[in-house]
Amino acid sequence: MSDIHTIKNLLNFFPYIKEETWYMLVIGIVVYTIYIAYLIIFEQYYKTQNIILKSLEKKSIGEALNNLPIEDIHFFERLSFIIRSHLEDSEQVPLATKKTSGDIRQEQISHEWKEILDVCSYYEYTNERANNEQKMKIIERLRRSI
Repeated sequence: MSDIHTIKNLLNFFPYIKEETWYMLVIGIVVYTIYIAYLIIFEQYYKTQNIILKSLEKKSIGEALNNLPIEDIHFFERLSFIIRSHLEDSEQVPLATKKTSGDIRQEQISHEWKEILDVCSYYEYTNERANNEQKMKIIERLRRSI
């Protein structure tokens, strides 16, 4: 019964809270929500990165492209990481897996690789979905440029 009285007392207390206190509470909740979203997004990124790194340790870029599932939701994210790993392994771009597309675009790599990375970035960050035929064309362009 005391729980009901505690809740009742809290509800009676709400009107006496100052307006600035409510603003502070809302700002705290927003910051906490952004922090949780940040943790969720980067946890997914690091899981994907670790999965791809483990699969790339023993494989060449051709084998990695053969094993890349076309129906995968994160197809372009994985393809971009495969390309970056290849650029890093071939010492064309140091620390390519840690750089953004803009940073890699400034490096001295082939125009074809830059275009493919731009396409990957476009489909990663927009709501558009590429069909399987477009994905196969991108993989074929990549294989020809290797």
